[in-house]
Amino acid sequence: MGLVKGVVVVPVAMSMAAFGLAAAAPPAAADVTIPTINCPASGSSTSLVDFDGDGVADAVVAVPGANGGMGAIEVRYSRGTSTTTFSPGDGVIPAVTAAGPPLTFATLDANYDGCTDLAIGIPSYTDGGVAAAGAVQLLYGSKDGFVTGPLITPSNASLPGDAQAGEHFGYALAGLSNELTVGAPGWSPTVSGAQPTPRAGEAIAMRFDYYQQSGFDNVWAIRKSFPHAGDRLGTVVAPSIAAAPTATGHGKNHAGCIAWSTSTADVGAYCGHHDNDRLGASLSYSYVAGVGYALFAGAPTHEVAVTSVVKHGKHKGKKVTRTVKDAGVVEQFALIRTAGSPTLKLEATISQGSPRVPGDPTKGNEFGSAITTFNGKKPLLAISAPGAKVNGHAHAGAVFLRVGAERSSPWQLIDRDVKGVASAATTGDRFGTALSLAGRGYPGTAIDFVLYVGVPNDSVGGNADAGRVQIFYGAGSKPRLTGSKFLTEHGGGVAHAQYGAAVD
Repeated sequence: MGLVKGVVVVPVAMSMAAFGLAAAAPPAAADVTIPTINCPASGSSTSLVDFDGDGVADAVVAVPGANGGMGAIEVRYSRGTSTTTFSPGDGVIPAVTAAGPPLTFATLDANYDGCTDLAIGIPSYTDGGVAAAGAVQLLYGSKDGFVTGPLITPSNASLPGDAQAGEHFGYALAGLSNELTVGAPGWSPTVSGAQPTPRAGEAIAMRFDYYQQSGFDNVWAIRKSFPHAGDRLGTVVAPSIAAAPTATGHGKNHAGCIAWSTSTADVGAYCGHHDNDRLGASLSYSYVAGVGYALFAGAPTHEVAVTSVVKHGKHKGKKVTRTVKDAGVVEQFALIRTAGSPTLKLEATISQGSPRVPGDPTKGNEFGSAITTFNGKKPLLAISAPGAKVNGHAHAGAVFLRVGAERSSPWQLIDRDVKGVASAATTGDRFGTALSLAGRGYPGTAIDFVLYVGVPNDSVGGNADAGRVQIFYGAGSKPRLTGSKFLTEHGGGVAHAQYGAAVD
């Protein structure tokens, strides 16, 4: 089966019409061959990224600047004890013929065996002669390394629509349990026989059924009812949710729109109400005890109104309101399933002007650029402002962590100049470009959760924008800042690799 923690190239022989791997008539169940996957875990786990099933957290990091901009995906096993890296044309990930969007990734448990599986998006892949149509390579986690699963492309039989040049299927990915959502922001729909709407975009959601001949038990498209050219829906995705941060909404340019669907029948949508909000630039979806299913959507260039009281002069005591551009907000939605169309109900708006959130709204902070949630002992919410200035260092970046789901819950500021944090803030770090909260997965320790913070513009060993991931360990209600450490690209920092642009 290959080296432990390595890559086991075992093509999946099961009949999967959904992947274009089967004959026109599906075979009888007796003809289905299930690949052998050695997973020591027992059942699906949604709180821990654990590819080898050993009960200890693993990490996966995107390196978009690697391989001349084609990207790479690096897996770090069990506290960094060993590493596997995937690149286009490496024998596992198909080669791409032209430069384009780099590799992306998502984690899920497609076969529900307890070992985390890895989906790698290849948005520049040529599908059947169709340039940059895109693809997704599924890799099953196992004790012996990854088992290569099916290559999913837009031309697979059960996926809605045909492959299109520049579709970029796999541009964004999101996984939850055995469900995978794939963004295709370059897709151009034809509505009611009219001319195609260029790059309106879509997302495809699919639920895997490892033992089904079809490969799926459900597949559906998420599309805007009234698409506009250049919407690019699917630029950002969450499970069953697609966002178009630069879409026009309510007549406002780059307001941003979100579409949500749980089936092929109904799609609910919500758009920003101001020019340049860029609603949906980041998404995080989770179930929060006492709250229900919640979607947090970042609008990092949203203006924030700040009201202050004049302290001196003839207008002393008068309230004055000003707007701060590009300060950023996060909007919290309830996802309501009804007999009709699904509904996204705006429940709260969070900014640095909100009670208990540290700091003040400042131009260029871009609060809401990244969001992550985790439902552990207490619900956790982390939001980044990678454009924030820290002790005079522009765009050094900061992260805000809330413990608890109530509006009165305490927030904690984390930046690289906070006492106990490894390293120090420097100009242009953009600390917090990516965020991920995970279960502890460290038996015998007092760690309750782990917070990963991507710093892709960090210099490493004199290599500009080599990037790092900083890890904070959470004990009780706060991260143990004295326990932070770094992940750096295996083999050392590489200039402009931007290691840590995404992390899980």
